[in-house]
Amino acid sequence: MERALSALSNLSIRASLLLGFGTMCVILIGLTITALIAADRVGASLDNILSERIPTSIEILRVAKAADALVSSASPLGFDLSNTEELKAFNDLEKKLNTFKESIDSLDKTQREVSAIHDLAFSLDENVQTLKSIVRQRRGIEALRNQQHDQALLNQQNFQQSLTYRIRILQSDSRVIEHLISQPNPPLSQTVTLIRSVSKAMPIAQFYGAIESLHSKLQVASKAETKIALLHDANILEAILSNSQRYYQDLPSSLVVELEAPFNELHRLIKSDNGVLNLRSKELSLLTEGRIIVQKNQELTKQIELQAEQLVTFGVQTIDEAKIEANNTRNRFFLVMLSISSIGLIGLVFLMYFHIHQYIIARLTWLSQSIQEVAAGNLDIDLPPTGNDELGRLGHALKVFWLKTKETAVREAQLRESNQALHLANCQLSELSVKDSLTGLYNRRRFDEALIQEWNRTGHIQQPISLIMIDIDLFKTYNDVYGHQEGDECLRQVATVLQNSARRASDLVARYGGEEFCIISAYSNLAQAELIAEEIRCNVEALAIKHPSASGGVVTVSVGFVSLIPGQQQTTPDSFLRMADKALYLAKEAGRNCIRSIP
Repeated sequence: MERALSALSNLSIRASLLLGFGTMCVILIGLTITALIAADRVGASLDNILSERIPTSIEILRVAKAADALVSSASPLGFDLSNTEELKAFNDLEKKLNTFKESIDSLDKTQREVSAIHDLAFSLDENVQTLKSIVRQRRGIEALRNQQHDQALLNQQNFQQSLTYRIRILQSDSRVIEHLISQPNPPLSQTVTLIRSVSKAMPIAQFYGAIESLHSKLQVASKAETKIALLHDANILEAILSNSQRYYQDLPSSLVVELEAPFNELHRLIKSDNGVLNLRSKELSLLTEGRIIVQKNQELTKQIELQAEQLVTFGVQTIDEAKIEANNTRNRFFLVMLSISSIGLIGLVFLMYFHIHQYIIARLTWLSQSIQEVAAGNLDIDLPPTGNDELGRLGHALKVFWLKTKETAVREAQLRESNQALHLANCQLSELSVKDSLTGLYNRRRFDEALIQEWNRTGHIQQPISLIMIDIDLFKTYNDVYGHQEGDECLRQVATVLQNSARRASDLVARYGGEEFCIISAYSNLAQAELIAEEIRCNVEALAIKHPSASGGVVTVSVGFVSLIPGQQQTTPDSFLRMADKALYLAKEAGRNCIRSIP
């Protein structure tokens, strides 16, 4: 036992897999041989039953299914269908009939039990052929009836051509009579003449009405659904035809001659053997005969299904007997296969546990966990041992990767520190590029950018924007008296006042140039801008920075401000800036140390 375990531990992964695969192949070969022997025994016992009973049962079921499908496809032909529906039904019937004949031909007619089904199927085939013949006759009658229908429409047009204009003359004369009678003093002679003329023409109107009724009722009768309805329509047509014959005799002789041919044609369409009524009667008789055949086909189908069910039941009983015999054979060989499988399974368990599980899987698990830890950045782990086999070489590769990863982590840390320092320097540089170094306020560059941004933003939402421009009064004189250092200090103090006067976090205070400053205050109207401007003027004056040349003896500022809603006036950021500059100019013209605006 110990010698076998030692030999297994010295196997490589490839040799271990080959050993396991070989063991499985031997087991599978043994099982296959056993299964083949069992299958041969079972097949020999079932061959006789399966070669006769099952095919016969299948063919019987196929005949029953084909018969049911044939009857279903033939059933619509027993009703009045459109040409498209009937063509589709005929095509479907031909397919189902061919399938039915094929299933009948496949039966073994020598078998006594299938002879009854064959006789029923032959009767069903004869009925379907009869139904097809009836449908063809009905189609022929329908075509002839359609011709008569077209002839009736032509006959109606002939009557209308001869009588319509006379009816219109009669209607016109009637309206004239009504008009004459409605007058205070109607002309009696003319009225009587017109009334006599209308009275003579009344048979024409009566005849025309009777002819229209005949054609209308003839259309209804040609579509009667039952013979009772057709008989009812025929009686009505007979009565109307009798009235029209009486009206026809009262017509003027010239009109009688003119209408003789169409009137005789109408009489033929109604009463002849090939007239519309007789053709529809024949068609309804064929429909009734077709429905009777469809019912007979359904009865034949039920008998076929009953015979098929009895034969299939007998076949199932025979198959059950064969199944019992097959189960007995299967159980005997199952015990043999179970013995072979048990021996093979014991060998596989021995191989899996004592070698693959303890030697290979354990090392693979250690190697997999170590790879996951290194991939996650956890480098403080115990690495699996190296060696000359496959797992040992993977362990060596992991160790090299671990060293490379550790070196890369150190370099990445250094790179992050450098990037942070560079980002800080870039932020400081960006801040310096938009700030005035003397006052700490934003410079002219940042002011120009902010003015366009705030202009577009407030214009988009239709809110006011204010621009305040500040200039230190007589600052050049102050520089000349006190020097540039004092002048710079003065600028810084004024800048502090301006920064403190910004009311919103979004307000931007910038040094515009020299001693000029600007404040952009979005969402501030003219009144709010005026408060900011006056506060700036007062706070700068309150600094009390000495200035002998100034009127008050201290440094003061002049303030110009404007406010508007972008888009409501024809202005641009540049023109807006010029308006603020003009307001500042007005403040200086007013004597300085004051505020001015342009409304």
